[in-house]
Amino acid sequence: MSKRDYSKRAKQVCAKPYLELRKVGQTFLTFNGQRYSVEAAPPEIFDQWIRQFVNTILNVDTFLWDIFDRWQIINAVLDGGFLTLENGELNRKKKLPIREETPAISTSDVEEKTSVSDTEGK
Repeated sequence: MSKRDYSKRAKQVCAKPYLELRKVGQTFLTFNGQRYSVEAAPPEIFDQWIRQFVNTILNVDTFLWDIFDRWQIINAVLDGGFLTLENGELNRKKKLPIREETPAISTSDVEEKTSVSDTEGK
């Protein structure tokens, strides 16, 4: 990925930041009693962990789970009230929001909103 592509993708991910990719330090998740860095967790571990919070994941290569897709979905799950971030640790919220099912997450939804907002100021 070129620097330009990286910068563009980082802006898309950080459109509504809870975790700003450029500013966040090491962030960890715990799955099956093991602690993993969000960035370094194997894709299959990250996929199993995130599916605790989301039923359907669209437009994401879940065999790769690139860092941008990870931050995008984590931000969406934080926004949905299913996770908290404290001292670099992502934790399941003790009292989950009342919903019949978790939402489907699509990276294209975030990218479409970002591209619209990017052009509004020009």
